[in-house]
Amino acid sequence: MTVGARHASGGTPRAWLFALLGALLVLAAGQVVAYYAQESELEQERSDVLHRLSTVRARLEGLVNVNLSLVHGLTAVIESRPDIDQAGFAAIADGLVDKRYALRNIGAAPDLVLSLMYPLKGNEAALGLDYRQHPVQREAALRARDSGRTVIAGPLSLEQGGVAIIARKPVFLPAAEAGGEKRFWGLVSAAIDVETLYEQAGLRDSDLGLRVALRGRDGSGARGAGFFGDAALFGDDPVTVEVTLPGGGSWQMAAIPADGWGRVDAGIVLLRLVTFLLALAAAVMAYRLVRGGELLASHSARLDALLKTLPDLVWLKDANGVYLSCNPRFELFFGAPEAEIRGKTDHDFVPADLADFFREKDRAAIAAGGPRVNEEWVSFASDGHRELLETIKTPVFDGRGRLLGVLGIARDITQRKQAEASLREQEAFFRLIAENMGDMVTVLDVQGRRLYDSPAYRALFGNPEEVQEPDPFASVHPDDREGVRRAFATTIATGVGTRGTFRVVLPGGGWRDIESQGGVIRNIDGRVERVVVVSRDVSERKRMEDRIHQLNADLEARVSQRTAELDAVNKELQTFTYSVSHDLKAPLRGIDGYCRLLLEDHREQLGEEGRVFLDNVRNGVAHMARLIEDLLAYSRLERRGLHGQTLDLSRQAGMVLDSRRAEIQALGMVVDVRLHGLSACADPAALNIVLRNLVDNALKFARQSQPPKLAISGTQSEKSVTVAIKDNGIGFDMRFHERIFEIFQRLQRAEDYPGTGVGLAIVHKAAQRMGGRVWAESQLGRGATFYLELPR
Repeated sequence: MTVGARHASGGTPRAWLFALLGALLVLAAGQVVAYYAQESELEQERSDVLHRLSTVRARLEGLVNVNLSLVHGLTAVIESRPDIDQAGFAAIADGLVDKRYALRNIGAAPDLVLSLMYPLKGNEAALGLDYRQHPVQREAALRARDSGRTVIAGPLSLEQGGVAIIARKPVFLPAAEAGGEKRFWGLVSAAIDVETLYEQAGLRDSDLGLRVALRGRDGSGARGAGFFGDAALFGDDPVTVEVTLPGGGSWQMAAIPADGWGRVDAGIVLLRLVTFLLALAAAVMAYRLVRGGELLASHSARLDALLKTLPDLVWLKDANGVYLSCNPRFELFFGAPEAEIRGKTDHDFVPADLADFFREKDRAAIAAGGPRVNEEWVSFASDGHRELLETIKTPVFDGRGRLLGVLGIARDITQRKQAEASLREQEAFFRLIAENMGDMVTVLDVQGRRLYDSPAYRALFGNPEEVQEPDPFASVHPDDREGVRRAFATTIATGVGTRGTFRVVLPGGGWRDIESQGGVIRNIDGRVERVVVVSRDVSERKRMEDRIHQLNADLEARVSQRTAELDAVNKELQTFTYSVSHDLKAPLRGIDGYCRLLLEDHREQLGEEGRVFLDNVRNGVAHMARLIEDLLAYSRLERRGLHGQTLDLSRQAGMVLDSRRAEIQALGMVVDVRLHGLSACADPAALNIVLRNLVDNALKFARQSQPPKLAISGTQSEKSVTVAIKDNGIGFDMRFHERIFEIFQRLQRAEDYPGTGVGLAIVHKAAQRMGGRVWAESQLGRGATFYLELPR
């Protein structure tokens, strides 16, 4: 007999014992569940009875109140007409007593003697009834009078026959004198027919499904006598509700199901049957589970010997995640011998989140009923190194399919995964480039067959499935085909890609110029396995190049012609400039000279007015001379060649300020220059003209400030330098920003601020010629800042 057989035979009595215990536990639990289910069913039944009984109560209370509201209306009429007679009473009550209501009759008893009645017919016997003398109705009538409230009596047998609920409401007349007490007039009584009331409330409905009883005659509640249904029903554990009556009284209404309490529901019977079946199933499961545990112990011994021979991490857990065995490699992971690992779980060795992850994968394998593979990074407790493991977890079952545990095998795949990740990254990178680049990418094998075509290639040549050519080079233009074939063979032989330009024939006809560059992919042995060709359609580029060559030739011819014309114009302009300089300045010098002689030799004969006139003439001549000089400077700047060089801006600004130092000191101007370390690429003369005009502009418009201030600063970026020249002068309106840089444009009168209107135009022109720009920012009365931007 084998060890496994001995375990199986020896474990049978124990398995039967656990089967019996399992069945008993399930039966006991089933009895408890059935008990509570029956109690719940009874509670639900009582709730249903209460719901239906509450509906009846609501209708009953509503009907009583509706009928009594009619009595209240009649009472109000009597209070206003205390001397009402039978005819008047009948006229009012006629609309109250009909089939819509349960009112049988309405009577009025002045001084407690019933003398008014409606309907009179059939109720004559009640006339003349003195409530004070009536043995049954006396107490209720006096109580209504003394309390001043409506009193419900009955149900009572009426003098004129029948049974009714009597509602009596006292009537009081206003006091005879102001501040006095109200006077008692009598009672208004209404007989509410009980059968009509019961029927309208639904107590007689055949589908009510309830047995109902009422007690509390005369509104005495639970203490009163019963008057509807079987009074014994109050002792049968009924559902009870209070029916509230006007005047403070009440009735108690009780109900039970028409068939009585405690009906056995089919669900309870089914529950008991299911409990029996579950007990049977529990017995079978307990038996097989114990047998499975016995067999697991047998298999564990054999498995333990096998585990120690494997190089991978191997372990065995039971169904609850408790370790049963492991091999030496696994011991390194937990950093503990197998003896300490057995009987413990993952939570005893690794952090909780990792232990939960391990257990989750155990359950996934159990749920799948077969091997489940996952990858996980782990740290070995023995030396702290990390490995990426490929883990295979397989549920272990006995011969009858009962779960014994989970077998795990983990292999170190760190290096393999790193290689795969690198390969995937390279492939993804290549595909991303190929799929999104405008150039065409084709991968060929060593026979020239296309293995991959990028979207750009397919857009030009179609899909490989649609274009089947026996010759892989059939799409190449016949005149270029042999050269392409030789280049491909050279690439295969040497492993070095080649660049070339050739023509291809399109599937729909026509041809295109293609520029391509080849490359190779080698296998593990170093041999060329694939050829990657990146191609570009350069047909348009070649046509454009030809067109550009032609245009360049035409343009060069035109430029030569225009250059010659421009040279001629410049020579004419130089001649004109010289003429202006000579022909206009000479008369101006003559005018100024004669005016000076007149002032020197004939000053006294001229008189005061004559001297003023001559001074004005000389000022005009001087202004005209400055204007001519500015125009000549503007003209020279327009045509002279500029030579850019790197200039120290701080030094350039210093030279300009030195030339204006006398005027600066005369004005007491505060000057602040911060251009240290800044340089720009500019023409020295042109930059000097720009800075000089901007400084002169500040001197002119800030001279009235106290004290006048001039700040020159600069900033630089990667490609340019910006110089800011700021004053605290009169400023200008930014609406006229563009005008100030136009020739002859002035924003102030010449009498207030002398000038020719050319200076800022020269600044603008010089900045443009040097590849820069100039602009300004200002507010009236708050000075102005001029910005000069130049390339570095």
